[in-house]
Amino acid sequence: SGELASAGEALRDGILAAYYDGMAKGVEPPAVRIYDSSGSDPSALYDRAVQDGADLVIGPLAKEQLQVLMTRPILEVPLLGLNYVDDIPNTHPNLYQFGLAVGDETRQLADRAWIHGRRSALVIRPDTAWGSNALETFKQRWDQKGGLLLTTTPYRTDQLDYATFLRSSLLLSDSQERAARLQRTLGKNVSYLPRRRQDVDMVFLLAYPEQGRQLKPTLDFLFAGDLPVYATSHIYGGSANPSQDQDLDDIQFTAMPWTIPALAESDIAPHKPLATAYRNLFAMGVDAYRLHQWLALLKALPETSIQGRTGSLAMGPENRVTRTQPLAAFQAGRVIVAPTVVGTAYQ
Repeated sequence: SGELASAGEALRDGILAAYYDGMAKGVEPPAVRIYDSSGSDPSALYDRAVQDGADLVIGPLAKEQLQVLMTRPILEVPLLGLNYVDDIPNTHPNLYQFGLAVGDETRQLADRAWIHGRRSALVIRPDTAWGSNALETFKQRWDQKGGLLLTTTPYRTDQLDYATFLRSSLLLSDSQERAARLQRTLGKNVSYLPRRRQDVDMVFLLAYPEQGRQLKPTLDFLFAGDLPVYATSHIYGGSANPSQDQDLDDIQFTAMPWTIPALAESDIAPHKPLATAYRNLFAMGVDAYRLHQWLALLKALPETSIQGRTGSLAMGPENRVTRTQPLAAFQAGRVIVAPTVVGTAYQ
């Protein structure tokens, strides 16, 4: 219940869907008991679950509640928190963190773009918290590689005109000024095509579909259609919409396997239509349930990964479950697995 009720419900439904799917396939599942954490002391609720016989506690979702549990002196049974806490070190050997952190995607995109030979990125992002966080994690990885990063003025999510700020970011006005100077020097009109800046070789786009469908055509119109565009999974609504998504053609993006037709499982699905964000949480619930039997192995063998609905899952530092997602692309408005490009090595 509470302000995270809808998110919690989607996660719960994903957990139960995986539970019943296992039963249908002949797997004897563990007993599952669900607690409402809204308005509860997370430490007291954890103790209650342990007293009820829990061998593993999944949750909480709220970062603040997970922070409380991280400050406990001891955790009697393993806990899989459904979020990440960045400002408190994890000192518990049996506390794990799993979530849909945008940083997993941005670091992966930086790696992929680098392998593709990109070295200078123009970043287009919204004036939101997730846009700022995504930029920061991308910048950290890009700086480590020695790449050049150029940023634009953040756009508003309710913005209607994207041409003005993109024209400035692409330095088209400089091209127009050069043409004007040449005309004044020659004393006659000169035919010319505006030329965008030449010091970038890719665009890193942070946008939801509604904004992306306007930003990509605007880039094409402003003579930047030849620049490869990379985006996070937010660019895709999660269901086929070719008539509108053709405006996103050629964008490459990190995608959860469940959203790619060629990779999606068909045996587990929400019992009712869900908005994209909640469908992602449903998929996260499926993975959270399936992780319960793999946590110890992933910790003992960090190079091991398992395939989940939200990506390839592995254990990172401080027991943080990391996600690696396949790279997808829009082609004729439909989502396909992006062609694989073999590079030299990560740097």
